[in-house]
Amino acid sequence: MAAELKETVSDHLMQIMDIDAGHNEISWDPEDPDSVAIAKQAFDKAKAKGMLIYKTTKKGEQGALMKEFDPEAERIRMSPMVKGG
Repeated sequence: MAAELKETVSDHLMQIMDIDAGHNEISWDPEDPDSVAIAKQAFDKAKAKGMLIYKTTKKGEQGALMKEFDPEAERIRMSPMVKGG
């Protein structure tokens, strides 16, 4: 399978900030169904955990919240929801 945890920057990159698991990155190629499936699985897992998910561009331009996985997204960032006291 082509998708894997990486430290390098690719055209499509998911950054997961998880309190329990730490920071992980997953890259995928929209033309490769196996890597898309791995990225979508990570997206669905983060969504089920209630994480905040948004997409941006490689240049870091302002993002938009995501409710569904988009294999064409350049960057997907995920972080735990901030809880007030």
